[in-house]
Amino acid sequence: MDIDNFKSVNDTLGHAGGDEALKLLADTMRLVFGTHVLMARFGGDEFVLCIQNRDQEGVQAQLDKLVRSTCQTFTYGGCSVPLSISLVLCI
Repeated sequence: MDIDNFKSVNDTLGHAGGDEALKLLADTMRLVFGTHVLMARFGGDEFVLCIQNRDQEGVQAQLDKLVRSTCQTFTYGGCSVPLSISLVLCI
């Protein structure tokens, strides 16, 4: 999973704002997946999601929901930036 244009989020909102954006994304992932996902930072603005015991269609539906849920405007300290993710499914 890649957080789209995350460098510009940090540049616009500062690292504290970037941290809050990451917390928002983590909270959204918890809502979508519950405890059935392991999230790990792969590098920079890239993360790996390991999802247990799901069929491909079920995982795809959850990932679609995650993408829709994270595509939003994020506001911190009076500044707003677009926030979205891109991801690839590997089974």
